Amino acid sequence: MAALGNLFTGSRPLGATPESRIGGTVLWSATPDDQRVQARWYTNLSLAGGRKTISDSVFVGATYAIASGTGTRTYEGTFYYDGTQQQTIVPEHGDNAYRNLVLLAGPQGQPKLLRGDTATVRGFFLNHASNIGGASVNSGGVLDLRADGRSESPFAVVGSGSAILVTVPTARLRIANASQLNVDGAGHLVVSSTWQPAALTIDSGSTLRISATGTPGRFSLLVTAAMDVVGTYLNTAPSLVNATYECGTTVRYRGSYANQILQATAAEPNHRYGILETSGGNKRANGDVHVGCGLLVNTGSTPHTISMGDYTLTVHHADTALTPIRYDSALGDCQSGSEVVGRFRHEGLKGALAYGQVLTLNNRFTTIAFTDTTGMPLAVTLSVFPMTAPNSFNAAMDVQRKITIGYGSSSGQPAWSATLRAAFRLEESRGLSGLARLSGLRTYNAPRFVPPNRIGRNYTRQLDTTCAFLWVEARGITPAGTDGLLDGSDLLLRAAPARVVTARDGRWSNPRTWLDESEPLPYDTAVVLHNVWVGFVRPLANGWDGYAVPERYPQALAARVIIDHSNSDAALIFGADSTVPSPDGLFIIGGASDYLATTVGRGGELDIIGCDTLRSPRVNLTRTDFERFARTTTAAEPKERGLVIFASEPRPTVRVNTLRNTGWIQNAGRLQIGDE
Repeated sequence: MAALGNLFTGSRPLGATPESRIGGTVLWSATPDDQRVQARWYTNLSLAGGRKTISDSVFVGATYAIASGTGTRTYEGTFYYDGTQQQTIVPEHGDNAYRNLVLLAGPQGQPKLLRGDTATVRGFFLNHASNIGGASVNSGGVLDLRADGRSESPFAVVGSGSAILVTVPTARLRIANASQLNVDGAGHLVVSSTWQPAALTIDSGSTLRISATGTPGRFSLLVTAAMDVVGTYLNTAPSLVNATYECGTTVRYRGSYANQILQATAAEPNHRYGILETSGGNKRANGDVHVGCGLLVNTGSTPHTISMGDYTLTVHHADTALTPIRYDSALGDCQSGSEVVGRFRHEGLKGALAYGQVLTLNNRFTTIAFTDTTGMPLAVTLSVFPMTAPNSFNAAMDVQRKITIGYGSSSGQPAWSATLRAAFRLEESRGLSGLARLSGLRTYNAPRFVPPNRIGRNYTRQLDTTCAFLWVEARGITPAGTDGLLDGSDLLLRAAPARVVTARDGRWSNPRTWLDESEPLPYDTAVVLHNVWVGFVRPLANGWDGYAVPERYPQALAARVIIDHSNSDAALIFGADSTVPSPDGLFIIGGASDYLATTVGRGGELDIIGCDTLRSPRVNLTRTDFERFARTTTAAEPKERGLVIFASEPRPTVRVNTLRNTGWIQNAGRLQIGDE
């Protein structure tokens, strides 16, 4: 197609610009192969005859028609549909596949349509922002993207047999320019490309919508494909099983704005998220969210929350492995502050896999680890609401965080035990007053309408107030009994004074001496039912505990001590060796609201009750007697009774403000009554 100097108007080639678009129909119909279709703006373009080479930058404003029997088409560059009325996209595929395909200039209500067969695009595909009428793949049409795809205007795949394919490793699709891709009426979006970082990206302001107008649309994320959602992803089908996510796939919610929607998923395998990741701003679930193969809350540098509302985030575990859960992968422990607000559920737990493993719940530091899996629940749910009053809340003593436990059915009679760690934020504890201090934080079972009871033992605490989360951990939590965290109860975090009772003979500073495996705090009441010694070691070889760690609060042992040997040998025994915590041998029974080695207690009470009058106290309390008592006396020999203060070096001084005695006091040191 040429003229004298290729200048039809005397100044420029015909069809070289949009203004000089060739009217009518241009038919390229040479029978010999390798006819070249020139780069022009056409109104109607038709092909017939032998093999064709389509030059880069061919624009068709109305109809593109290819006669039956036409030879192979080779597209050298970009082919444009730029009509201002409804246009049909010719479904070129196989050897005839488009190199690049661009859709332009469609007004509102005048879409570009792909119907009846497959259009393959080897290079880039662009549904341009100027194509306001959008593009629709329908009536059995298939758009097969092989490289970079981008949609900036309305885009749809509708109808049974209709599909958009993003399946080869180099394929990817981006929904951009605040546009929407709508999948409806059994239309299918299939993404299995391994393109990184994501084969499918929903830009900020844009939407992927899987609709349910009649038969729902379908979405399949397969193999190891990834989808990045910076904008919005919605599935409106009630059952949610129209969306498939295989285990190796990843969906990332990366919106930086507040309350990005976290799309709900179905519970059935392959219809729950494979790997779910989040970053950016806070997220808000629009239904129950199920995760099958991995959860990573916040891959970025700024923590955020996922608000579940009335819904549940459930992590499902496989028969052979626990599903990994992580928070704040780019942050250290002190900076980790992301959490799930609302219900978080572990589903499919099995004792063989769960034993000894830390199961992460609503944040990095709220965890449960089963130390005995006998009859353990198959599911555990924790409902966490920050700055919300738990059952039996007392603002002066309790952390203002509601943590509610729920258990699923068990594999047998529940007899499990666990270590439970609960995190909270500093602002949730600002109401503590009086003697209540975070360093005295303990765990309580708090049912509705029933007073709470303290549970667990061997408490561990992280109380660095510069960190995003503080936490307390308790061991020995059970499903029932004195350490039972009951189904449906709140886990109350209380910093109130406690009644701490001995469990066995041992040194005061040894956690195992006490039932809750935690040394008493300065505001506690300590009940002594065994032989308990202070300030020195008694060796393992003689049947004692061999514990050499000094007492943490020697000048504020407890606010009150009760020595009760009405049913057993009970004695509080003071002495001193190289492990004595106070160089001057001073020990104080007295209360205090802070917990430092230098804390000095006041107002302490010592009650000695229940003495056996048929037995006589020890007579000799000299330094020699002390050395024998500490070094050679065995656990098989008779025990001490009452209050015993040996003569040692340094000589112990025991100070208490109030003393009540109906038993034995045996003193070869100093006993001071009254605070200084």
